[in-house]
Amino acid sequence: MAGEGRRGSSAGAVLERASGRPRAIGGLRRRGAAAVAGPLEMAPFLLFAVFAAAAGCGEGGGGRGAPAKPPALEGRLVYQRGEGSAAEIWLMDLASRKSVRLTDNGVLDEYPRWSPDGREIAFYSDRDGSRQIYVMDAAGRGARKVTGALSMNEDPAWAPDGRRLCFWGRPGKGGREDLYIVGLDGAGQANITRSTGGTRRVPSWSPDGGRIAFTSDRFLGHQVYAIDADGGNEARLTGSPRGACRPRWSPDGRRIAYSDGGYGARKNVDIWEMDPDGRNKKRLTVAPGNDYDPAYAPDGARIIFASDRSGRYELYVMDRDGSNEARLTEFNDCARYPDWTR
Repeated sequence: MAGEGRRGSSAGAVLERASGRPRAIGGLRRRGAAAVAGPLEMAPFLLFAVFAAAAGCGEGGGGRGAPAKPPALEGRLVYQRGEGSAAEIWLMDLASRKSVRLTDNGVLDEYPRWSPDGREIAFYSDRDGSRQIYVMDAAGRGARKVTGALSMNEDPAWAPDGRRLCFWGRPGKGGREDLYIVGLDGAGQANITRSTGGTRRVPSWSPDGGRIAFTSDRFLGHQVYAIDADGGNEARLTGSPRGACRPRWSPDGRRIAYSDGGYGARKNVDIWEMDPDGRNKKRLTVAPGNDYDPAYAPDGARIIFASDRSGRYELYVMDRDGSNEARLTEFNDCARYPDWTR
């Protein structure tokens, strides 16, 4: 995962970053075609019909066709627009669909995340020469650096109490990539995973504060794991053949959304959901292309995500069950990493 330190360490990895943009490795299946019976001369036509139908179905509710206009939405959305040194953080008022740029400094500003009270935004930036975690107010003012002890720090996630951040960090080139927790004043930084192999990245803190979901590349490429906030009871939640990544907890803590690149020969990545113990997995999107970065609405009724199905990454919204997909943005550059608050 060059460009953001997310490197695929095996052929099965679902995600590898180049110039800050992920690409799918391997692919996904649409639910397999049933066996075809009947006269031999009709087989080609029957197969065509079966595969055409399979392209529009799945284990969830996606792929039903996007409405002409997005639904009425409420709240505020932060997201990244652009890539590399052109990556900046933007704020959208969802009711009006109007956006304003919060950062504008010609360096990498990426992966914004709202504080639980919606007053501050954590993100990472290389504005000081290395990738560090920063926090600014909701208007983009007063950015302050939170980290500094490590040379690489990315993907902040807020604790539910709003007093700490979890992120993944690396002490130097070739160092282990682990999950760390730090106070907003930079104090008390602690490594909670202390890995002996593989990587730990992209954390998401559960609403009750007890568990942290994350991505690691120790089994069939990247998979989703969870660990207690104090570093105990680590468990793998997915075993997708071509990988899974980027978990996000639902606001009620009962489900985890994530990206899965895992089945069959079709080269795309879909949004899935599962229980916190990894059970009851359900596919939510099935459209061609790569779907990443799921972010729940504050009430949990909808999910905004990024997809390259149009040829570049744009933001889309769908109902919680995967139905009623609609495109939110139509930019001439990349839109990624949405996060939704009131």
